[in-house]
Amino acid sequence: LSFADIRTSNGERKEYPISCVTHDGVAAADTDDDGNIQPMMLALRFRKATQDDLVFFRKKTCLGGRMPPKATEASDINLAKIQEKKMLQSYEKREGNNNIVKYRVQPYPDPDSPETTTWMTQQEVYDEALKPSKKWVNVGNGDIGKVHVEIIACNDLPNMDIGVGDFTDPFVGLVFEDNMVRTDVIHDALDPRWMPWCTRAFCFNINHPSSILMLGVFDYDAATTHDPIGRVIVNMANFQSDTCYLLHYALHDDPKQEDDQGTIIIRLRVEWKNEADARKLAFKLPPRFLINVDNQKAFGVLRYICRGRVNMEQPSVESVKFYANELMTYGLVYCYLVDVAIGVLLWRGRANVRLGFATVVNIWFPIHSVALFTAAVVAIERPDMIPAIFFFGISYMMLVLNYHGSRYPYPWNRCKSWQETNKLLVLGRSVHPPIYIEPYTGVDEAMELEKLDRVKAERVSRFLWDAKTVGLKVKRIYTKTSVTGHAIDTKEDERWFAGSLYYVHMALMYLCTYLRVWRNFVNWKGYYAHKMTLKCLILGFAWILLPMNTVLVWTFRIL
Repeated sequence: LSFADIRTSNGERKEYPISCVTHDGVAAADTDDDGNIQPMMLALRFRKATQDDLVFFRKKTCLGGRMPPKATEASDINLAKIQEKKMLQSYEKREGNNNIVKYRVQPYPDPDSPETTTWMTQQEVYDEALKPSKKWVNVGNGDIGKVHVEIIACNDLPNMDIGVGDFTDPFVGLVFEDNMVRTDVIHDALDPRWMPWCTRAFCFNINHPSSILMLGVFDYDAATTHDPIGRVIVNMANFQSDTCYLLHYALHDDPKQEDDQGTIIIRLRVEWKNEADARKLAFKLPPRFLINVDNQKAFGVLRYICRGRVNMEQPSVESVKFYANELMTYGLVYCYLVDVAIGVLLWRGRANVRLGFATVVNIWFPIHSVALFTAAVVAIERPDMIPAIFFFGISYMMLVLNYHGSRYPYPWNRCKSWQETNKLLVLGRSVHPPIYIEPYTGVDEAMELEKLDRVKAERVSRFLWDAKTVGLKVKRIYTKTSVTGHAIDTKEDERWFAGSLYYVHMALMYLCTYLRVWRNFVNWKGYYAHKMTLKCLILGFAWILLPMNTVLVWTFRIL
């Protein structure tokens, strides 16, 4: 190729012949169906790089001016470099007159002090695992913040290996944005502990604040594919900045999360370069991230971490069944909403108000009923205020949901309060004081509250079912339709379902996806709820303060 051709090109397609000589010195070429020789061609396009191209390549090659991180054991998704299991090596021994049981530290002792860290008691291993990590793996090319993740331990893992004295060889794979890393392998351990000096600590550079952290626990197999044990998805939206969390998550292999695959313990901390800018960036949709792997075993690990055991995007009977079960869980939510609406219409108390100074009296005040009654009266008296009432109504419901969500008894299920988010946007940083959460705080209260909500939903569900049964009985009595006229051909239904499985799957998938988005929106699991609430408040006040009637009249006249 001549440099003149490259420099003068403007993106047009150019073809160049490829000369390839085989081992016997004969030029290789391709032939068509008639046996005619067709020369092999290479098609290329050249053009001058734009400023955007230069920025893109500079970012990809140098990661914003920093040299790309060197390949480490964490990036070795193929697990080509691991501490192999030694068949004749003992993992347990007894010492002293008291026969103290000590265990061999895995995957290897501390290189700085191998004498004291080769054998430890069980309690010493547990205490050592909670110490700060000594080796961190820096991955990612984001520049708005960092999330520090340490894999501490797993408990009660199932045994995935078959054989006498052969147990699970667990390792943890992590996926965050366009990065996938993994921990060291711990051999023959159902309650593994990763030591501070091994590969267990990762620092992910964040590209978007709404990105999620995905974890998967696997049983290492040298010959076959790695057996998945369970996975966890961690939503980063509601974690406080510069706060260290020691988190316990249950591992699930079933999309319905009805199985018990043990637990995983991680330590997590989020840092933002500018917390206000990160929060503003969260109002935008996150980009799409792509991860490439070079073999089938690594792809299996990646696919399980991101999607789970069942590919919910591929039409199958199993995926349709899971989507249908998920839709059934929303039935109780619908019944609960109906119970709330009935309570508002019947003026049931919703807010606990304290009256009196000498003698305190707590009463349940129907504040939502009063708000609805006031809005209805204003709408009847002033129809021109209906748009403002609509916007204020949406913001009122969202603020009520935020009030209850930010004060939920179980602290790990709380969302960030409206006031805290506004302070962050105004001041540019969080102003929350140091928080220490005791173990099992609010667990009993949360269980009682969930039980009460479930009882309310089941009460409405029974009422709706009884109403449906009565309606069908009345219809059957008055229509007097024979039973033979509604005979069902099961074989024909099966054939129809088999031929329409793709359409059923796509309909259920999109319906469940939109319901998840709506559920996360009303539960303030993200930043879009704050954005929508703020916009509705602004539009409501704008409609009241500005002559919107005149603006609309003249707008329609101009159009």
